[in-house]
Amino acid sequence: MKSILLTVFLLLGLSFSLTAQVGDEQIIRIDKFNPGKFPKNASVRYKSTFKVEIVNINPFLAKGEATYVPTTYEFEIGFQQILEFLKPLLPTVSSAMITSTDTNENVVTPIAVIDNEFPDNFFRFEAAAEKVKETATLRKELEAYINKEPFIADVPQFKKEIERYANLLSIDAIKENFLLLQSTYAPLVNSNSETKDYYGSNWQEAEKIYEELLSDSHRDKIYKDGREAFKIHQIAENSSYTYVGESHQALGDEILIKPVLKCCKEDTVLHRFPEFSVKTTHKLRVNVSAGYLLSFVADHDYAELHENQEPVGVKQLEKELLSHSIGTLVHALYDFGTPVEYGLSTGLSYNNNKKINFFLGASAAFLQKNQLVLTAGVSFVNVKRLDTSNLDENLRFSTSDKEIKYLERYRPGPFIGLTYNLIKK
Repeated sequence: MKSILLTVFLLLGLSFSLTAQVGDEQIIRIDKFNPGKFPKNASVRYKSTFKVEIVNINPFLAKGEATYVPTTYEFEIGFQQILEFLKPLLPTVSSAMITSTDTNENVVTPIAVIDNEFPDNFFRFEAAAEKVKETATLRKELEAYINKEPFIADVPQFKKEIERYANLLSIDAIKENFLLLQSTYAPLVNSNSETKDYYGSNWQEAEKIYEELLSDSHRDKIYKDGREAFKIHQIAENSSYTYVGESHQALGDEILIKPVLKCCKEDTVLHRFPEFSVKTTHKLRVNVSAGYLLSFVADHDYAELHENQEPVGVKQLEKELLSHSIGTLVHALYDFGTPVEYGLSTGLSYNNNKKINFFLGASAAFLQKNQLVLTAGVSFVNVKRLDTSNLDENLRFSTSDKEIKYLERYRPGPFIGLTYNLIKK
């Protein structure tokens, strides 16, 4: 239908460029924490390309997506190989017994010495062990932190907190904690047997803790946590926290956009944004409207002129200046990206005498969907004109035929029209 209407305009000598010039690519930004900036009444140039951008996305939990109606976020970051921590050799146990020998085979009886610093050494060992235990729980804390919310309100603070966890779980920090554990364990293990017996419960607890925390499985787990924390930190630093959709060409009159946030690991929707429409601009639209048309050309009406009660001629009655009609106009409107669209229109109407009139003019379309159209131009109205075949130049009857006769003629005249768009865009 539109192609036929366009052909009509071409035959009338009208021409419009149908190709919209491709402009710079436009970004439509969606920010959950700035509702006032959410796209509203957005528009893009026809046949240009645009992208939908969703910001403040948690890269560990969610990924953005936008679908378009009229038409992963995966990171694979390598990490350096970590040298296996070398298990230090246990210090050699030395005797704390005070002995003396005599060259003359006289042996002095050994005197047992209790190391009174053992409790303090045990306290320092417990503190070092507690740091290693805390390190073993950091990975779970980090996982809980990064999987808390799909949106990140404060990205710099989010990255700073992840960096803190990564530093606590760095290889150097883990080694330092293990070395501190070993160094605080050395005075305990080097204590004499009498001291170990005297502080038996503490010594047994220290042996159990040391064996548990320095076991291969436990150390491997903590180093693995450290490597994972390093990867998480790299992702946090290198992520854009933004979804930018693929370029989409703006075609049609409007484009309905449905942005959502989906789970990184599953194709489930975590959050739905309000749907919104984008209007295309800088394009030609063909629409039809109907309404009131006022032409500044009208019928000429005459009455008989009598003398001695006999018709001798005709006289013109009060001259009509306006013709009223209800008609239909076809519009070729061009959207310049402004609230008002401009273009050319043509159409027809029926007047009071049920005669067809023709119209041609320029139009401006208003309202939200440009449905109210104001048109002005030239009209060709079928009007009555006096037939002078039985009249002389003074409008007196020149023949025996004394009847007022009219001719129907199309006469040009200016017109204005107020019509309403019939096509819902």
